[in-house]
Amino acid sequence: MTVLRSSTPKARKAHACSICTEPIEAGTVYHCQAVVGDDCVYSWRTHTHCRLLAKAAWDADYCDPWEHTQSAEDVNEWLRRDCIEEQARAVAGDAGVAVWRAVQP
Repeated sequence: MTVLRSSTPKARKAHACSICTEPIEAGTVYHCQAVVGDDCVYSWRTHTHCRLLAKAAWDADYCDPWEHTQSAEDVNEWLRRDCIEEQARAVAGDAGVAVWRAVQP
């Protein structure tokens, strides 16, 4: 996976978050990366709070060590197994807690 460009635009239309799959509403500032991987180019769009949770999961080694990549499932696995509610709140505020609660069994 190669990141071609990284930006934090304001959404002109709704997009699905690549991590939580919830909508990124128009007018919301979000994180966007243009990525080359799996023989194609695609956009990886995330809420700001989901990006913060992804970074915390990365720091906890929830990623593919061989590919040096991270998927939405890696983040969700960390949220289910090793993250506690207070940690999600500390990393990404109330929005992070909402994502944490959504993936709990």
